[in-house]
Amino acid sequence: MTAFTKIENTWDSYLASGEELEKEFLALVNVIYPESFKIEGNYKYADIKIPEIEKMIEVKRDLKSDETLNFAFEFEFRGKASGLASTKADLWVMADSKKFYVFSTKKLKDFFRENWKYVSKVKGGDDGDAKMILIRKTQIANQTFCASMERGDLFSIARLKGAINFLLDIKEV
Repeated sequence: MTAFTKIENTWDSYLASGEELEKEFLALVNVIYPESFKIEGNYKYADIKIPEIEKMIEVKRDLKSDETLNFAFEFEFRGKASGLASTKADLWVMADSKKFYVFSTKKLKDFFRENWKYVSKVKGGDDGDAKMILIRKTQIANQTFCASMERGDLFSIARLKGAINFLLDIKEV
């Protein structure tokens, strides 16, 4: 039998870890778009807003992917659309312990829709109440709608700007 995570035992540490990750990614975004900010409160549709280009970013971590080499994309929780299925973010960011993977949310969703019968769907997390797509990191990170960058690398800022412009089809003026 699969052992599921007990949410009451882990929620505070997950929340704190997620917020630190959002701040880390926001610091990179702020160099490019200084008006960007973390959306405060319990807004479940995105984490970061970029007023300069009127876009939003969702930031997720999957540290278990360092061991499994898979990313898990949640799409349902307790029978309701969640995660990737409910986000309003334009960019979806996944992080492992070494890298950020930045996706065009629209193209990521399109990819999963087009490949729905081929991708692995699993239950997990929070007492098995979450449904997720499980996919090899290399398979999804090598798609044209993904840009990856090392965490903590100052050169990543220039790469991030190029990635945002490319993934969101923004033309420099």
